[in-house]
Amino acid sequence: MVFAEATSVLPLIASDAYHKGYWKNRNRKKFSKIFG
Repeated sequence: MVFAEATSVLPLIASDAYHKGYWKNRNRKKFSKIFG
């Protein structure tokens, strides 16, 4: 893998992950029970 700056590559990776939609099927985290 070619090294790249995080400011240029991270948005591309995040956008790809968002638009593929895998996150829609994940279980919701219950942070209010953990921290509340």
